[in-house]
Amino acid sequence: MAILINTTLTKSGLTIPTGSIIKPNTHFVKDELGIDVNGAWDGTKIRRVTMDLVLYASKADFQALKEPIGRVNEFEGGFERVLSDSDWSDLSEDNALLTVETWLKDYLDVVLGATCSIIDPYVV
Repeated sequence: MAILINTTLTKSGLTIPTGSIIKPNTHFVKDELGIDVNGAWDGTKIRRVTMDLVLYASKADFQALKEPIGRVNEFEGGFERVLSDSDWSDLSEDNALLTVETWLKDYLDVVLGATCSIIDPYVV
């Protein structure tokens, strides 16, 4: 899946046209053990998911294996979410990757000030 940007944006002097897509590469990072003030394990686990975000000018450019359009300073090249117990439970259900991409879409709606959609970039 990918995130479709539904609005033309201008950030850092770079215009991101309507129809651009962000292709995330998702990583489920190894759990970390929570540490108390004495340096001992406090019985908790810190779980997180990260995504590398690659920006393409269009779905057609992605399908044609063209180079990404570059990095925008105000637009982070990655996304990270520390998972709550509820998030972790959501990932145990069907469509876990869609759940993660929905978190990303909601984040991008706020950061970019745009309305984004989740699309299948492989469908012509």
